[in-house]
Amino acid sequence: MNKNNDLRKKVFEYIHSADDNLLHLIQELAESYQKQEEVELSQAQKDELDKRLERYKTGETQFYTWEVTKDKILKEP
Repeated sequence: MNKNNDLRKKVFEYIHSADDNLLHLIQELAESYQKQEEVELSQAQKDELDKRLERYKTGETQFYTWEVTKDKILKEP
């Protein structure tokens, strides 16, 4: 059985044994998920993402670990 089927089976088990409160929460979550609309990016946003991706590919963008970032912040006056 694949992961998706295992997950589906587990969710059905939760639903089968759920009380009314959990069932209402599951229903609200499902309805909220179905109402989500895909966000369309503007051309300016797409251009900015393309620039950032290009800087990443050329190595211009630097990344830091959380520890390094935290240390830099804590050392600032």
